[in-house]
Amino acid sequence: MKHIALATYEFHPVAPGGAGVVIGAAVRSLAREGFHCTLVCDLPKYERFLVSKLLEKDDLTPGRVDVVGVAGNEPHRTSLAGCIYEAKSDAFARALIQLHDETAIDLIEFPEYAGVALSTLQAKLANRSLQNVPIALRIHGGLELIDRAENAVDLPPDRLQMYRMERLALRMADYVLAPSWSIGKWYQDLYMLSNNALLVSTPPVPFLTRDLRRKEGPVDPGHFIFYGRLQEVKGCDLFAEAAVSILAEAPGKGWRFTFVGSDTPCAAHRRPVSSCLRVIIPGRFRYSVEFLPAIGRAQIAEIVRTAAAAVVPSKFESFCLSAHELRSLGLPLIVADIPAFWYFFSEETGALRFDRTALGLRKAILRMREEPRLASRLARQPLPRYGSFVSAYRELVERAGS
Repeated sequence: MKHIALATYEFHPVAPGGAGVVIGAAVRSLAREGFHCTLVCDLPKYERFLVSKLLEKDDLTPGRVDVVGVAGNEPHRTSLAGCIYEAKSDAFARALIQLHDETAIDLIEFPEYAGVALSTLQAKLANRSLQNVPIALRIHGGLELIDRAENAVDLPPDRLQMYRMERLALRMADYVLAPSWSIGKWYQDLYMLSNNALLVSTPPVPFLTRDLRRKEGPVDPGHFIFYGRLQEVKGCDLFAEAAVSILAEAPGKGWRFTFVGSDTPCAAHRRPVSSCLRVIIPGRFRYSVEFLPAIGRAQIAEIVRTAAAAVVPSKFESFCLSAHELRSLGLPLIVADIPAFWYFFSEETGALRFDRTALGLRKAILRMREEPRLASRLARQPLPRYGSFVSAYRELVERAGS
């Protein structure tokens, strides 16, 4: 039985985050295909216990999933250089070397963000351990790219060091797993990655959305919904600006714009992002705009029941699971024209793309409402096609064994 180790800070729903949702589905999918998986977690002991209990409830035969921790994962831990990112990367390297000494690993997977893989890659290069173990980085969305999309400024030295760690780890990795060819090629060009290093492994969307079903009911043609964190990289400001433009031009037409998601701090203004959005929206329009808190994935179907379309105006994404969840419910989408969406979303798969500006989004929303039968036609389009999630893993362990 081939042994795959997956390093993570997240695991849904114990430790929130989009990567944790994908990793949870990944280990279950791999185990059911006969792989032995070990989650190497930078999580407190009690949270690791909860992860283990969640996995024990699943029938994962013929494979299995083990859960281990890294040493010293307390928040105050730092490296000798004082950089928390280096310290966390070092801790993962120690844990993986120990795990490999106890139970030989056939493949190691890291997220590509935060430079978490760098110390393990350096250990392999120094021939201390793991010499024959391929190391793959899965693209979840680099923190430098998120900061760039948000025009972050006045960054502390730790953050800049982490950027260097992200770049170096991507270039040193044996393989980079991309959710699509379009985002993979974009990463390849940006980071000057080897052609041979890139493989496509789309997250197991059918597995993740198998329990999502849209509730039947009347659709409100003026209701448009944003579902995701209230964060600048998610483009929630573009949604607010487009909504205000539409309400100013066509008040009294029953428009309803809904934000659903957890609030985040706005570094530029030192306040919650929701407060920044309320500044954009004049008081006279606030009756048409609502803010709802974050919801569980099982509640998505109810929240979008009356929506004419979901809007995904992200400025940067690597995949955006929430967009795929919304489309799986039969909801038409309006998405930004960014590499993460090029492969999956077009009018042929039920989505309009807009040019990443508030004006372009306004035009797309108006088109969705004003063109007869456009929304219903898009809703009936086939869903995006998703390739095999596990095939890339089979290929990598076979390469390592040859």
